[in-house]
Amino acid sequence: MLTIISNSALSDSEWPLIVAIVQTSSPHVPRQDDRAQSARGVVGRRRPPSDKGSPMTDFLDLSATRPLDSFVLEIRVPGTTQKTGWKIELAGPAHDKTIAASDEFQREQLDKERAIEMAQVNGRKWKGDGDDVADRRRRNVRRVCSRIVGWSPNPVFKFVQDAPIAFSVEAATDLFLRPELGSYFVQVTDYLNSEAAFMPPSETI
Repeated sequence: MLTIISNSALSDSEWPLIVAIVQTSSPHVPRQDDRAQSARGVVGRRRPPSDKGSPMTDFLDLSATRPLDSFVLEIRVPGTTQKTGWKIELAGPAHDKTIAASDEFQREQLDKERAIEMAQVNGRKWKGDGDDVADRRRRNVRRVCSRIVGWSPNPVFKFVQDAPIAFSVEAATDLFLRPELGSYFVQVTDYLNSEAAFMPPSETI
């Protein structure tokens, strides 16, 4: 229930009206200090005494949301949900392979910036790094493959070679550069770029 308390002692420039919420089941009887505060135009609830003996609870433990060190991606037959049996282990954000790949990329960027700066200082036009489309594509695919920890079992693609293909970064790069395996490569990049990548299973959070 809303009870409207009008304070006629207040001037027009002060609060003309004070609204207090009072529970009808437990009527509030103003104490002397409450009446004094009301006369000054202040009405409110008294702050409850603090419990100095209670432990602090203003924290949130998010330790369980730490990304996984690696994740095993089960490759599916393109365009279906059928598993092929080929499993590729990918390095998580804090994995040594990921950090090394990031460092390598940063060094490449710094080298490029220095080359541009030197060209400007010498009054020359920077003509780019000299890479053609194939070189750039290989570099980009290799950067993704550097996040692969390994795979099992060794796959056989007879249109590539008759023997099983053991993992190495170079072997993975050569494999995923092939247009026929583009849909497999997309499964890897889609996972790495997903928001839920390397997050622990929900039942552990």
